[in-house]
Order: sequence, then structure tokens, then C-alpha cells
Amino acid sequence: MNVAVIGAGIGGPAAALFLRRQGHSVTLFERVADPGPVGAGILLQPIGQQVLQKLHLLQDIKARAAIVPRLHGSTIHGRPVLDFRYDMLGSDVYGLGVHRGVVFDALWQAMVAADIVIETGVEIVDIQESKLVTVNQETYRDFDLIVIADGARSHLRTTLDLPIYNKPYPFGALWFIAEDAEQRLENGLMQTFDGTQKMFGLMSTGLGPAPGNTPLVSMFWSIDVNAVDALYESGLEAWKDQVRAMRTDLEFILEQVTSLEQLTFANYYDVVMPHWHQNNVVVIGDAGHAMSPQLGMGANIALVDAAILNNCIAQHSDVPTALTAYSKQRKPHLRYYQFASRWLTPIFQSNHTWIGAPRDLVFNIGGKLPFFKQQMMGTLAGRKAGIFRKISL
Repeated sequence: MNVAVIGAGIGGPAAALFLRRQGHSVTLFERVADPGPVGAGILLQPIGQQVLQKLHLLQDIKARAAIVPRLHGSTIHGRPVLDFRYDMLGSDVYGLGVHRGVVFDALWQAMVAADIVIETGVEIVDIQESKLVTVNQETYRDFDLIVIADGARSHLRTTLDLPIYNKPYPFGALWFIAEDAEQRLENGLMQTFDGTQKMFGLMSTGLGPAPGNTPLVSMFWSIDVNAVDALYESGLEAWKDQVRAMRTDLEFILEQVTSLEQLTFANYYDVVMPHWHQNNVVVIGDAGHAMSPQLGMGANIALVDAAILNNCIAQHSDVPTALTAYSKQRKPHLRYYQFASRWLTPIFQSNHTWIGAPRDLVFNIGGKLPFFKQQMMGTLAGRKAGIFRKISL
């Protein structure tokens, strides 16, 4: 079978690798001429680790990652809000904090080794039956399966005859990757909340892409998208003062930020589709179901998409039948996480200031209840497709 994959993020290369290892001919298209990782740290949840293990990439990635044993959150006054440990799911269960470049490099090198044809600097803007059309009106023909994996801002998905709900979230985040050579911060994902309008986070991110050998920390600052310009106008020291008001032990990180231009702004989208296929075309990753990063599931769910697409193609000789099966299998898992993300986001990132105090109380009390903790950790691990339902790969 001749397969086209469009997009070199995480879901696209993972799908390309799975399908190539089935023996299919795979071509991956990427509009950027010299692609590289976009964004900062990724929290690889147990479900994402399971997919990378199937691709035989987990050990190399883990060697450059940081073990994340828990997720902890507190108010600026030190009162606990969240404290969830992975080991309640099993002694060998944990998250992996990793620089996005480590995952990108592992996937890219594996694609090269697998003889996947990689076409960079090629922007696909239309799909006409089994033909791809570029922005320059060049064509690539005769694909039996086309995988759209070009991210949350995908234009290509709009060429399909499928309704799409696409709404930007009002809050985004500013990211910075800092060095922590002396490993002053404990491994984990640590968040500090000041109501719902201010959230500051730190995540251990391992060593970064080779040949880097200095431990890294991903830092993120939640911000209303309408306040970004004002933050830049207020200047570097004003922002640093806001950080110092949240935590007092981060001067060694703030010293590394010498310009606000070092901060990368990321905004987020809520993308919903009734299903993710049309004829021989399937949409995976953020292109099909972008959500807020509140649960840290974007990369993990894209990996799951790739694994389940691979299973469906292997089980059905007819591509439209395989893609129908794919949409059916993905729906419970994706709907659960889209609902959870949509519900949690305004509780932690919004201008609804009245939510902050009851949120802190409910999560603090709930975190002491075994059922609540089990549901939260099952959700964070990426395995749930409902209150009492799990997915299997």
C-alpha cells in the first residue's frame, strides 16, 4: 500500500513508522524545509511510553528524560492543591519529563533508518481523491491512504467534507527551557496557583537533545492571550517580579532569562470532529482533536492515534473499512479527554476568579479520597475512556 503522511510533529512520524514496519511504502511530507522540534517539555504519560515501547524507541528516549514521580500543586501561600503520585498505579509507573527535541530526534532517525521517503519544504494544501496538491500546484499521486497530522492549526483538514469545531482557548502559556546543572529542583511537575488567573509551572526535562549533558527544566507561565502584548510592554523586570511573587527559589532560572524574546508563547485550541476519516483520508493528532495542555496529553494521544491506526490497517484489507474502525475505536478515549480538558481548563486557567478558592478546597479534600485519586491518576496516565473504562493497545 502507498501511504502519505502529512506533518512531522509526533503523531505523523509515529504513524509513518508503524505503517512502514507493516511493509507499506510511506512518504512523509513536511512544509518546513528544515524541521525541528517546536515547543518545550513533554510529559510522557504511561500510555505514551507504551506506544514508544512498541516502536522500540522508549529506552533511548528514557535515557535522556527525567523520571517524574508525581504532580504537585500549591497556592502562592504554600497550601496544597494537588499531590498525585504515579506509584499508586504500580511501583513501576511514572511519567517522563523530556525535551520535545529528544522525541523528535528519535522519531526522525528511526524514519531515516526505515527508508521512509521524507519530503521537506513541501506544503500540501489540498487533497483530490488519491492526489495531493502543493501550494505551488504540484501534485503527488496514487496514495491508498492519506494521514493528516499537521497540527492544531491545520488547513488541510478543512478540505474534507467534515464539520469541524475549532475554538481558541482564551489562555495560553509562555515557555522557557532553563538549565539546572546543580539539580536544585526536585524531579516532578510542580505548579503554583494564584487563583485562576496566574499559574506557574516547572517540569524536569532531562538532558535535552544529544550531545547536551546538562539537566534541563521547562518553565511555563500561564497567561490570558489578550495580555501577552501588555506583558512584553511592561518589560523583563516586571515579569520577573511576578515570578518572584509566585516562588522565591528561582533566581538561578531568572538569571538565564535576559530578554522576554527568549519566552515562547503558545496558544491552544479546542478542536472537535464527529469522526476522523473520510474515504481513504484520516486526521490524527492535534489536527483532529487539539485540546488544552491542562492534562499534558497532546503528544501522548497523538502516539495512541498512531498505534490504533496501525492496528486497524493491519486488521482490515480495505482502507475505508479500516478507517471506519479507527474512528469507532478512538471515539470513547478522545471524547473522555476532550471533556476532561474542557472541564478542567477554566478551573485552572481563566478570568473566573471566584473559582479559585473552591477549586483549592475541593482538590485538596478530594486528593485524600482513594476513588478521587484513582480517577485522577488513571486520567493523567492516559488510559481512561470513561469513568470505569480503559483503552488497550
